Amino acid sequence: MLDHLVAGGLPHNMKCKENIVKEYQEEAGIPKSISTAAAPAGAVSDMDISGYCCKRDVLFSYDLKLTDGFVPNKEDGEVHSFKLIPVNHVAGLRFSDLVVLWASLISCLDTGTMALSSRSPPLED
Repeated sequence: MLDHLVAGGLPHNMKCKENIVKEYQEEAGIPKSISTAAAPAGAVSDMDISGYCCKRDVLFSYDLKLTDGFVPNKEDGEVHSFKLIPVNHVAGLRFSDLVVLWASLISCLDTGTMALSSRSPPLED
């Protein structure tokens, strides 16, 4: 399935910007010298109610311009591969079974080209 370039939970007492810089390094090998340029792009909130349980999530989205030819590296084993996909192609995949729901929602906010990660081996045709 296609997912965000990087993603992760926000640890207690850590600022969002610190966390995204950490996640860029841990998941994609993007050095701090590049990732500190990440700019907040928006947020999506979600609430899931099941019986007596209520779970709230907020996903903070950041834009990061990578130089032409930059290739992320699989660092922590969470990612199978990375793909660079033009947004007009992402729009067609957005709500398919190939894209994680959160990534679908965030792709509605983005413009330009998106780098997505594959969290599992590609599906066989």
